[in-house]
Amino acid sequence: MPKKKTVSQHLGNGRGAFRKALLSALLEKHSEQDALDVAIKEFGNRCVYCGDNNAFLQTDLLWPASIGGVTVAGNVVPACPSCNSERGAKKWHEYISTSKRVTLKKSTDEIERQIEEIQNYMRKYTRDKKPDLDAVLTHEEMALIRNFDLLLDALSQGIRTKLGNPQKKEIKFRDCSAMFDDLLKTAQKHLI
Repeated sequence: MPKKKTVSQHLGNGRGAFRKALLSALLEKHSEQDALDVAIKEFGNRCVYCGDNNAFLQTDLLWPASIGGVTVAGNVVPACPSCNSERGAKKWHEYISTSKRVTLKKSTDEIERQIEEIQNYMRKYTRDKKPDLDAVLTHEEMALIRNFDLLLDALSQGIRTKLGNPQKKEIKFRDCSAMFDDLLKTAQKHLI
């Protein structure tokens, strides 16, 4: 029987999804609409990893959004749905070097040439250095993320208190239950 999730795990999953959604929305403002088209012109109409020709090529970010990777030329490559899904959070060069999907189709020399081709593409568009969220987002956008995190922390602690399961480590907010009620009243007052 699987172990039952704690309140903290449920809330942590939700907070992560909200943070990811906000980050995606902010990074979208800095994206280029034609980034995948540029990548397809560079690499051809094939998956950059396994080489399959596929009518359903997807956008794959070499540097992930979680660290400031934006949908722009030099950071986007075409990937088949299988490679895009299988790669997940792995670094692209590790994936291309270790994936059975790739290594069964390509020789070691072909894989090394493909890695070099991707690195040259990243250099061409000055995307070869690890991005930094502070360098991509404006000061206002970074402040919004910090404020959003503060609100999520406040909601999380308020919910835990309401459920009778307060956070065991240091509590950032006094009287979490009353704070949660105040946040709720404010939100209700401003509903359209």
